[in-house]
Amino acid sequence: FKLKDVINNDEARELMKEYIIKDKTINSGRATIKGTRVTPDDIGRILIKKENMSMKDIMEEYPSLDKEEQVLAGLMYYVKKNLSFIQILFAKWNFY
Repeated sequence: FKLKDVINNDEARELMKEYIIKDKTINSGRATIKGTRVTPDDIGRILIKKENMSMKDIMEEYPSLDKEEQVLAGLMYYVKKNLSFIQILFAKWNFY
């Protein structure tokens, strides 16, 4: 599959639109998962640093996340924002 296709389809856009906000009064305007102070970068970094993380593990690490959709939206946003980095990271496996 192509990573670009996964994050650029209608369902992914709707999920990100529903759960990701940018508000100048929260986290200095950085993208944040709605209802929390957790950023998509937080989710992306934890997945890069720790191997074999599950949705449950991420939700335990960030207790303010109470829906798997929040984690998924955060991850999709992180990948979309950092697509060139992700492409380089996974280039040898042709995941992008």
